[in-house]
Amino acid sequence: MEWLTHQWGKFVFFDAWMMVVAEWNPTLMLVVIFLFTLGFGAHHVQMSSVWIAAGISIFSAFIGRVTNEPVGRLIQRLRPFEAMSFSPLVSHERGDSFPSNHATGAFALAVPFLFVSDYWVILFALALLLVISRMYVGLHFVTDIIAGLSVGMCVALFFSWCIFVV
Repeated sequence: MEWLTHQWGKFVFFDAWMMVVAEWNPTLMLVVIFLFTLGFGAHHVQMSSVWIAAGISIFSAFIGRVTNEPVGRLIQRLRPFEAMSFSPLVSHERGDSFPSNHATGAFALAVPFLFVSDYWVILFALALLLVISRMYVGLHFVTDIIAGLSVGMCVALFFSWCIFVV
């Protein structure tokens, strides 16, 4: 984290880009999923599978968030900017850094699309970009991200398996 904060200001455009990604990427992921449900980029894809994946992804993100709440309240981990006394690049309330809700949501949104053509590549790229940005701007430690993406992936894989495999 110290290394990251020492990078701030060296590449102003990169800092600004990371700030935008950290704030707006979840919305972008939802817009991309919405566009998929409208058939954008559909090549030999059953649209019913896209709609099912979209439903699973949103439901999984919700369940992941509900799962994270008691864990965060139990652990009460400080955010990096609190623990290390610096101002993050984006404003954020204090407390409950572990696990990362953004990582949970991003990977919960992406995983169900593993079962639907090549859509997953775009969503996984956006999810990775989001978690990197959340660390870069000083809101999460790497372990917060790993825990969050693990929750999101596990929940989404479970529900995807229930629907697509069983």
